[in-house]
Amino acid sequence: MKLTDEQKQKLQTRWNQYIDTRAGSKRNAPAANLIVDSQDEYQAHLDAFLSTFAPQGLVELMQVRQLADIQWRILRTAAMMDSLLSLETDNCSAEIKNTYSQIDRTSVWAFAFRSLDDESRAYRTLDESRSRLSREYQRTYQNYLNMVARRPENNSQKVSIIPETIENTTNHPAESPIDNSTEAN
Repeated sequence: MKLTDEQKQKLQTRWNQYIDTRAGSKRNAPAANLIVDSQDEYQAHLDAFLSTFAPQGLVELMQVRQLADIQWRILRTAAMMDSLLSLETDNCSAEIKNTYSQIDRTSVWAFAFRSLDDESRAYRTLDESRSRLSREYQRTYQNYLNMVARRPENNSQKVSIIPETIENTTNHPAESPIDNSTEAN
């Protein structure tokens, strides 16, 4: 189900109202500390999540927004890890050339990675952060799925513990929900 522009606008207004009520607290405020190079780029990312998940109501919107924010952080963390390894590769190039006459690119990356691991906690910290964010994404996604499963339209068929036909079984045994066809004739 795709959201109409009117539905998107309505949810965005409700989201803005929610954020305004939390303006004093940056703790747990979604998107409060995201690194965003381009607001348009982030908005396109968020719009993709909104159209994919089609949240209904403010609580679902908050979950989808949180999913988008976490995914944004995961992507940024992966990009920082790649950049850190690339920078270290460039920094180690002179030493590598002096030590080895021929070396393939994978070995250069391994050398740079080892150097990063020995001298800097940055790469390890980013990797731990990425792992934590991935677990957080999975929990949030599961919460969203549970919410969707509890939507009223998904629970339209209420399961009754006692079928209505049992009430009439004393007067009309033929209407009993119990199958008597296996009895001996």
